[in-house]
This record gives sequence, structure tokens and C-alpha cells, in this order.
Amino acid sequence: MGKGLDAYVAIDASGTFSETKRQVGLPGMLQAGVIVSDHTTLKVTNLRAVPTTSCSALQQTTDHRINGLDVPHSEERTSGIGPGLQFGGRETWFRLNSYIETDVRNRPTGIKVTFRISKAVPTLRLQQ
Repeated sequence: MGKGLDAYVAIDASGTFSETKRQVGLPGMLQAGVIVSDHTTLKVTNLRAVPTTSCSALQQTTDHRINGLDVPHSEERTSGIGPGLQFGGRETWFRLNSYIETDVRNRPTGIKVTFRISKAVPTLRLQQ
């Protein structure tokens, strides 16, 4: 801001759970010229090509069923972390992520790669 740069704050990713601290901090940020938004809007409107770190976690809470019968102790579990890339524009964006899975139980192990295409859908505003 002091050097001609814009400052953005993703308010839904702020580090406080206190509504009082949030309400006290917002006016000061706005007065200083900070652009306050949510993290999804900031990603979509400012996104071109961004390297990311991807994380995933899975804990299945019920047993698998085969022919209507429970398979005891078959709950899957895994966590993963790895590099990713996001790129796109205002309405459409792409994500390519890879995960090295760890702490794997009851499922195949290894490196997983995902590719996702997302498209923003306009919403209708109701007249009041």
C-alpha cells in the first residue's frame, strides 16, 4: 500500500475465532486501504497460474458392504500432501494436484493425481 501495492485480506481465512476481534479489526483495515473479501473470490478474480500445496485426508466411518453384508474393519483411511497448480480466469479455472499418500489403511497406496475443471455459475438476485 505504501509502495503502490494493493493489500488483500481473505476475511474468512483470518486467524481469530473471536467475533469481537474481527469487528474491531475490520474498520482499521478498511481505513488503511485494505481490500477485504473472501478467499474464493480472491482466488477467482486474481488467479492466473498459482503453484499450490495440496492436502487431503480421508477417514471412512462405516464398513464396506458386499451383498448386503458388512465387511468388518474395512474402513479406509489416508492422508496426503503434494504439489499442485491452479490456473484460470474469472469464470473457469483448472486445478492439477498430486498427493503422496501416507498412513494408508484398507486401500491401495501410492501417488494420486487429480485434474479438476471448475466453472462459476451466475446466480439470480431476487428483487426486494
